[in-house]
Amino acid sequence: MAVFTHGITEADIITQYPSQDAQSISETSRGLNFGDLRHWRDQASGILNAILSRHGISPESLGDDESELVRSGVIAYVIGSALRRSQKLELSREYMSDWKDCRKTLSERPQDLGASQAAGNQIITNVPGASTDTSSRFKWSSNFGGW
Repeated sequence: MAVFTHGITEADIITQYPSQDAQSISETSRGLNFGDLRHWRDQASGILNAILSRHGISPESLGDDESELVRSGVIAYVIGSALRRSQKLELSREYMSDWKDCRKTLSERPQDLGASQAAGNQIITNVPGASTDTSSRFKWSSNFGGW
């Protein structure tokens, strides 16, 4: 099964690659090639798509604006992985930090995707017995005697 990659191509990655070496990356280049970029793109897309799906958001349903958050995270992961392979570790850490920030945002604050988020997923509670039925909460709160 193919991973939904948010339309990210090798050219999208190469144009943001922070090195002159980017011009030498091709389908058949040694050390780093388009196959590597596609592999990392698919990995990162799969991870972020799983997070979106967990929140009830279909990755394919994202609008252009919302998709940019996901695209930036995927591209950061790919570039960070490529730089790590090229032994440019400090720069790699910067990109991987951006990847982690994106992943954290999607995991903890899916509401940042705006209208793309399913309405039923906007409020989350860990209170036992809490539901959309407000009658039980009002019964509980009426027994509250104060601090």
